[in-house]
Amino acid sequence: MGGFQHLFDPKTLIVTVPVFLFSLSLHEFMHAWMADRLGDPTARYMGRLTLNPIAHYDPIGTTMGLVFRVFGWAKPVPVNPSVFKWPKRDMMLTALGGPAINLSVALVCAVAFKVLQLDAVRPDTQAGTAASTLVLVERAIAYAVFLNLALGIFNLIPLYPLDGHHIWRGFLSFRAAMAYDRTKQYGQYLLFALILFGRGLLWIPIRIVLGLTFTDRELARLFDCMQELGLFR
Repeated sequence: MGGFQHLFDPKTLIVTVPVFLFSLSLHEFMHAWMADRLGDPTARYMGRLTLNPIAHYDPIGTTMGLVFRVFGWAKPVPVNPSVFKWPKRDMMLTALGGPAINLSVALVCAVAFKVLQLDAVRPDTQAGTAASTLVLVERAIAYAVFLNLALGIFNLIPLYPLDGHHIWRGFLSFRAAMAYDRTKQYGQYLLFALILFGRGLLWIPIRIVLGLTFTDRELARLFDCMQELGLFR
């Protein structure tokens, strides 16, 4: 319960809410941008070619994310594959845009986290406003690494309605793709079961990527930041 209450600490909210909304909005914006560049203006006409989180707000998924800040989703971007020049390829690229930008943000933030070495500055020190601000910046970067890595990897799972379904479908023959599409009716149930009972499986690729990206010392500090935000308890 203490960890849950800590999620609503003002400093935690200042760090996590903007990062969460930006990461989700950027994911959907990239879907809209890719579709528009490839010839489908549907998302642009519907006001989705924007980083404004209000345009991408989903009453359930985004609200849940704003409460817990470790899981959530935005309103899907509308796509009309029939107007693409190469529907199969272009749908793959449009779907890939969201996870790709999240993984790119995670990489940039990982580099920033490595550069910003604040092990000596702890949140309970009296080092002054500048040091306290740097600690908040470090926490925001750590959270951005974890969140965007999780969003990128999670959305690559080949289950409908995730992006991974549309990406992997593009590699299949017409007949195999039609058979794959028949799994759509089960996709949401399988995904829900995976979230409820397979969180350990979801954690494995995230942990592997983090282990390949950071030294043991950096990784320990990353998890310290997440614990200080009340996200890992």
